[in-house]
Amino acid sequence: FISKCSRMADGELLPLLCPSEKVQEEVKKWCEDNDYAISHMFETRLEKADELRSQGNDLLKEGDCKAAQHRYYAAIVQLDFSMAQYGEGAKKYEEQLNTRKLKVITNLAVTRLKCRDFAGVKDIADVG
Repeated sequence: FISKCSRMADGELLPLLCPSEKVQEEVKKWCEDNDYAISHMFETRLEKADELRSQGNDLLKEGDCKAAQHRYYAAIVQLDFSMAQYGEGAKKYEEQLNTRKLKVITNLAVTRLKCRDFAGVKDIADVG
């Protein structure tokens, strides 16, 4: 998975996890409207992704699968880029980014499993 993520261009992960273009656009708009617009600062994007993943975890604990999945998609919006283009000097940042991507994707798979969307779990497994 990590190697696959490293080779993905900016913006390629969300469509793999969320095939509905309508939902993708809704998530991106929600991010912009709720102080989660994409920052140009690497650390800010990681922090926002962590916050959104935590919100998704809380929503999942409450049993709100749809809202949890939405927050995980929003976290992916923050993380849907690659540092590979910056060469060896960016390797440590790429690892931080990919670790977070893996956590969010795992949470998304757990959400679909918990909500008995078994085909959705398989779709996520196919991404990794």
